[in-house]
Amino acid sequence: MIKTLRERKLKRALTDLYPRMQRFALRLCNDHHDAEDLVQQAYSRALERLEQFEEGTRLDSWMYRIVQNIYFNQRNAQAVVQRKRPYLVIENEQPDSSQQLESRKQLEQVLDLLAAMPEAYRLVLLMVSIEGLSYKEVAATLGIPIGTVTSRLARARKTISEQCNSPTVQPEKSAVGTRKERFQ
Repeated sequence: MIKTLRERKLKRALTDLYPRMQRFALRLCNDHHDAEDLVQQAYSRALERLEQFEEGTRLDSWMYRIVQNIYFNQRNAQAVVQRKRPYLVIENEQPDSSQQLESRKQLEQVLDLLAAMPEAYRLVLLMVSIEGLSYKEVAATLGIPIGTVTSRLARARKTISEQCNSPTVQPEKSAVGTRKERFQ
């Protein structure tokens, strides 16, 4: 009975995480269908091995690791990896203003840069900037030192900043909080 209650709670929490895992997988794969397949495989593996989840561990970190491991295993198994551009869902094909057209061009440019970025940098940037994880959480999820997270994130941001001809994002003004909050 206790095991079933625990399993039910975990399954409910996994359901809540599904949109985040889809978003993460989409940025890893750069293809909508591949991302859906990746998430399905990750959830299948997680449900098969639910008893391996340790209490006190963050479920989202566990799932990020599963998604990441399956992705790397698939990528390594392929002889040639083709990079595809992320699928953009844009409801209105005709922008209403020049400002929207410029915003769309900037978004496409950043997504292209993200797709071309080295995997190590892209993972850290996605987890911190898109998923909102702290540096400490990213380090634990990827199994790397926090200093490596910091340097990879800085290089990723610098690359995007230089390519977009815009000033480097200031850490104190980032969307994930203050420097102190990110390291906690």
